[in-house]
Amino acid sequence: MYIEMNILFTLGSLLGLLAGGGLLKLVNHLARERIQFMYATCGGILLGLLFFDILPSTWHLYDLRGVLFLVTVRPVIMDIKNVLISG
Repeated sequence: MYIEMNILFTLGSLLGLLAGGGLLKLVNHLARERIQFMYATCGGILLGLLFFDILPSTWHLYDLRGVLFLVTVRPVIMDIKNVLISG
């Protein structure tokens, strides 16, 4: 039973990627001069997904203190890592 679900999930992901690639080609052909508008639209969709879906479900499943710690401390750790790596 699990194998069939995995195959269905894989096929669904493949179809989604193919549809996204085709849509990208179409939008690229139609909106050559309006790339900034496309960037703003995609950024707005990602921010909406983050604030209205991902964060509330994360707060529902996990402790709020841990999530806030991750959101505040992780960027600092990543900045320190980038400074150490880049010299």
